[in-house]
Amino acid sequence: TYGQENRQYTAEGYVSGDLFDLPAGPVQTAFGFSSRRDTTATFGDPLILSGLASSSYLPAYESDIRVNELFAEASVPLLADLPLVHRLVFNTAVRVAHYNLDSVGTTFSYRAGFQWHPVEDLRVRAEYARAQRAPDASELFSPPRDDADSVTDICHGITATTTGTIAQNCRADPRIAAAIAAAADGTFRQLTRSIQGPNGGNPNLSEETADTLTVGLVYEPSFIPGLEASIDYYDIQISDVIASLTNEAILTGCYTDTVGITNDFCAIITRDVDGQLTRILNQEANLNGMRARGVDFALNYRFDLERWQIPGNFRASLIYTRRLELSTEFNSISSVVTVDDVGEVGNAEHEARANLAWSGENWSLRWTTRYIGDVVDSNERVETANAMGWSDPLYLYLDDYWRHDFSASVTPFPEDPSIRIFGSVRNIFNEYGPFLPDGTDNGDAYNFHSSYGVMGRSLTIGLEVAF
Repeated sequence: TYGQENRQYTAEGYVSGDLFDLPAGPVQTAFGFSSRRDTTATFGDPLILSGLASSSYLPAYESDIRVNELFAEASVPLLADLPLVHRLVFNTAVRVAHYNLDSVGTTFSYRAGFQWHPVEDLRVRAEYARAQRAPDASELFSPPRDDADSVTDICHGITATTTGTIAQNCRADPRIAAAIAAAADGTFRQLTRSIQGPNGGNPNLSEETADTLTVGLVYEPSFIPGLEASIDYYDIQISDVIASLTNEAILTGCYTDTVGITNDFCAIITRDVDGQLTRILNQEANLNGMRARGVDFALNYRFDLERWQIPGNFRASLIYTRRLELSTEFNSISSVVTVDDVGEVGNAEHEARANLAWSGENWSLRWTTRYIGDVVDSNERVETANAMGWSDPLYLYLDDYWRHDFSASVTPFPEDPSIRIFGSVRNIFNEYGPFLPDGTDNGDAYNFHSSYGVMGRSLTIGLEVAF
């Protein structure tokens, strides 16, 4: 058995209201404080804690994180009812927090922005914000936890005559050199891609800081009641981001070092007596940074069907996302490495979701459609394929994906709303995601990726009784 106990003790208070009046309206404010204490304790039986059980090794640890915060918010109406300024409002907020963690101490977050209505139907909005997040208990204090990963050894295929820094560093390990000498074809080969990849915390983590800029438009035409359209550009930059490097990045950092294999990356890589890769420690760290940029478009329309003598209300919505950048930056041995994930599985350039809903007082029908644009398994694999001149590598370029769901509910006895019947058909057209076998960057032993869902078509029907 293994368990975890989390407790939170909180004391907070705030006051809000109109501070004073300006010609354009009242200044609305809020002031408050918060004091929290979060404790975590994990426990298990001797077999679990010793790693001798059939399940993964899960260590025991305890943590106690305390934080005291003060905050203030204000909404200030600057102008109203003027030519090209139907309304102009300035919004701002600040928050100061002090943690009992030596690596964090005091953090300062804030935001400032405006809402400008040049005319009543159109709103322009912009905001700049800084937010800081302290590491949580697991990220700080958890000892390495067992995890099995599928990894391709960077030294696989190296021979005694292979040139380059990577080959030289692989042969610098006497176990790999001995395996090369003992192999019939003089080649070091990885015997299994399954290795231990334990995840561990880092007590030296500091807070991560996110700077966010958003600029957008909202249009609600008065001549089409119920219609709202918006478009927003966002740019989020996170410094000292709390994350762990991928196994591939750790192997690359170790074996591309021109000085040799005595660096910090190599120190967390374990090989057995035959040179076979057996373990890579995935420890949390403050990486240089992460950046996400993109454009979001949303369209919502709702209206009452009774004007056409049709019962119920109709609602339609569409949300479209265009990712422009999703990159992570970290220090390698001799350079700063930037990895961009846009266009890969799980981070498609184009994604959309649409909903159609028809509902009445005692019933509802909903159709949902999700779209994921075409992607690649790995941008790094694309570079490799192009360099090698491969025209159509297997399981690299993946088609777009559509999924449709339908749900319905009804209250059969309007005089007794405590009884409700509901049902759904998920993935109506039984569309599985792309076939991604074990050995690809995003595939696994079950040949799929979770961003596309796990199941094919499924049906649900249920009865809910409230009493």
